[in-house]
Amino acid sequence: MSEDRPERFFKVMLRAGRLHLVDIPDWEPWDPARLVYRSDTEVAWIMRIDRGVRAARTRQELDDALAASRQSGRALVLYVHESLTREVAVRWQHARREVETEVAADRAREMPA
Repeated sequence: MSEDRPERFFKVMLRAGRLHLVDIPDWEPWDPARLVYRSDTEVAWIMRIDRGVRAARTRQELDDALAASRQSGRALVLYVHESLTREVAVRWQHARREVETEVAADRAREMPA
């Protein structure tokens, strides 16, 4: 980023290796215009007061956070750098398809034979 424009991050929740956007519900279509960005200064402050919050500037940091969420029994808060928006969209849509598949399988098992 240039000095006149701070780095920006948007908030996601990670649970069981799945990515959930805070600003776009899982059941609504992808719309990056709805993402709410916070400055790098604000994210640094949030991370200082809440040690459980992480930030990801790279794909590797995003992968590491998703792996940690698979191992943890709790939801993790992650602020993602705006340069990873396309990567997050792909992963979010993949997680949505997984959930839809699981829901369909559950419904099929519940139907009488």
